[in-house]
Amino acid sequence: MNLLKFISYGNYSHELGNNSAYLKENNNLLLIDCGSTIFNSILEQGILDDINKIHILITHTHDDHIGSLSSLLLYLKYNHPTKIDYTIIVPEPIQKSVRKHLKRGGVTDDLFIIVKPLVGTYYIQDPNDESKTWISFKCKETRHVPELKCFSYCFKYKGHDYFYSGDTAELSVEDIERIQNLYYKMSYIDVTGNPNNPCHLPFNTLCNLLMPEVRQHVTCMHLDTLTKADIALAGFSTPIVTFGG
Repeated sequence: MNLLKFISYGNYSHELGNNSAYLKENNNLLLIDCGSTIFNSILEQGILDDINKIHILITHTHDDHIGSLSSLLLYLKYNHPTKIDYTIIVPEPIQKSVRKHLKRGGVTDDLFIIVKPLVGTYYIQDPNDESKTWISFKCKETRHVPELKCFSYCFKYKGHDYFYSGDTAELSVEDIERIQNLYYKMSYIDVTGNPNNPCHLPFNTLCNLLMPEVRQHVTCMHLDTLTKADIALAGFSTPIVTFGG
């Protein structure tokens, strides 16, 4: 049922590590966000072992989501023992902001960084058969904070659909209906234990929105005061991590 593993699944605090998910298959790595704690965790967990190509998706430009992206790219360019190709796939409205962030981190245009604007559906080819699609996705804007744009992703993989909310304060009517009707094989939803947090979806709101029988198809992520035990007790799935709990 679960498509993605997590490098870590916390919020902006460093106790649980920043929220970042990935899919690793056939020497391909799909990485969602690269917050301040993520680069070091990637190295510690051996995420890059046997990887030839990295596809990096960005949800938005807060530091807990792109804070170590420059470090990762500089490492791949200059320090990794084998060549790894990489592409950064960014929703078009935040492309300039991501480029600006990378330049502040020392990643200049002469390093041949490939930043592709995401418009419509994006297809990643199967590394073993380029006539086939490994995974495809599209993004849509979601409400997080007023000062910047944030995006969620809808994935299609091996005939199944998956939803990744990014940081969001709400779910659309369409997404709630799709989750309830099991259109998505698994949904990954940003939640907060603080019912008054205006930037993330309160966990009690999610509980009120979804029937108990569909909750196992929802993985709660970006945790703050909530624990895995809290989530599991309510019938939701918890993040699968590379190592440990």
